[in-house]
Amino acid sequence: MQALQITIPRWNITEFSGYEPITTFWQDFSIADKFGNNAITDTYRRAKSEWKDNYKYWTELCLVLNHKIWQWHERDNPR
Repeated sequence: MQALQITIPRWNITEFSGYEPITTFWQDFSIADKFGNNAITDTYRRAKSEWKDNYKYWTELCLVLNHKIWQWHERDNPR
């Protein structure tokens, strides 16, 4: 059996804004990216159901999704 190799892109949010992430949402969605839309949907649903009452985590989830949407847009619409 081969080991699964997944490269997680660096999230430059700290350099960009000074914000220090408090969750693993960036890593979670980066891993889900490699497994497709169903994995992304599942990751979102799990995060939402587990952290919906934590405004700090919810805010970070929104930050991650905004950055991921930008990445997906850039990937799907090259200049």
